[in-house]
Amino acid sequence: MKERPIPENEKSKPVEELSKPEKRQSNGQNLYDCIKEMFPDTRPQRLREWLETMQKMSVEQEPLLFIALICGARCRTLSSEMQLMDVQEYLYHWLAWGDDLHRMRPDVAELIVAALTPGIRKEIDERGSKRGLPDGEHFRKRGWIPEFRGAWVAALAIENHSTQAGMELTQAKDQAVKLVSVLLEKEEEIALREFNRYYTVAPKDVISHLTGKLIEEYEFWMIQDGVYEGDLEPPQDQAAKHLEWKSRHKSLQVLLKQNGCERFCDLVVSRIKPDLWKPLWDMKTGQIDKKAESEQAS
Repeated sequence: MKERPIPENEKSKPVEELSKPEKRQSNGQNLYDCIKEMFPDTRPQRLREWLETMQKMSVEQEPLLFIALICGARCRTLSSEMQLMDVQEYLYHWLAWGDDLHRMRPDVAELIVAALTPGIRKEIDERGSKRGLPDGEHFRKRGWIPEFRGAWVAALAIENHSTQAGMELTQAKDQAVKLVSVLLEKEEEIALREFNRYYTVAPKDVISHLTGKLIEEYEFWMIQDGVYEGDLEPPQDQAAKHLEWKSRHKSLQVLLKQNGCERFCDLVVSRIKPDLWKPLWDMKTGQIDKKAESEQAS
């Protein structure tokens, strides 16, 4: 299951699947914005405060955001209703905001989407819920579905990364709990209890391996961010120039502006072996699931 390290000579080669600079798909995207998109309950002010705290503890912000984003993308679960909303939005934008020759009036596009919705809903209901990017698998499960397991996987990975960066274990766990509280808008006391349950059953070797792979991927995509702006990484021994270059590309803003959050996440996840994620899907946290299901029912 060991991942092949990325050879140095491959890191500066352009990734063909990426959109070219002249075909940018969105504006103002960065890792911070994507976190708010992936975890819609996130409170921006609380997230900024958490990032500032981590920075004061000498842990860089951007790799943390990258870890949270990719874990959120790969481990999220879309209910039938969420899938329907996603398809409706995609279809409407395709009809109303396509190329100039085929663009429809917004009211006509809205009418077509409404007419097609019953058939789309029936097809989605038959397929069931969908988990993971890219090309996530569909499954059927009765009762409560853990839509944001990615937040817990991110917390476990960030706890691992923080200790590797020199933070004391107690502090690392505390900050991981605070992150979950921020992403899912949970009370910290509840987040702590649930984190401890995940921490108990999580395969530590898998978490460590995944964390290392995610950091490797972050560094790879930071180089790609420079490549697609024609700003190649300077040699490591040119410390001042390398620091300036890193400050320009550490938020991956070029790539995210070109591709948008979801497509970028697709590209990253497609480079990580699915077997590395499977044990994290299989974690048994019965107490958490039972409690969450009863809360949803009430």
